[in-house]
Amino acid sequence: ELLAGGPPADPKKQREAVATNAARRKEAARRLGALGDVMALPVLERVLASEKDRFVRHRIMESLGIIGSSEAVPALDKAIKRSEKIEDGPGAIIGRCAKFEICNNRKGIEDLLEGKPGGWAVTACEAALHRMTERRAS
Repeated sequence: ELLAGGPPADPKKQREAVATNAARRKEAARRLGALGDVMALPVLERVLASEKDRFVRHRIMESLGIIGSSEAVPALDKAIKRSEKIEDGPGAIIGRCAKFEICNNRKGIEDLLEGKPGGWAVTACEAALHRMTERRAS
């Protein structure tokens, strides 16, 4: 489900299909992260390396943080470098946040939030802090 099918011939339908496929890939990444299963790492990492839609990449990075396996750190490091190279500031922040969540580094996430990142990066970092609090309480 994370991989897109071939585009329709009609340009208007192509734009709609791209948007729909990106939304589907983003939702699939969210669901895989919610499972919390390390078995999802290979597919998430593979798609992260080639995904063109930054919002899908953001969701994949967040999902890798949710899964919480240190095996995902090298893929996150590459994604952070890619985000920095293409000037995707929120992507770099979300990638760092995911790494901090994996390492259980609350201070790192709090420092990211002190830098006043925009929109989606704030939401991802706050959600990571919330998950960390829940894990600590259980």
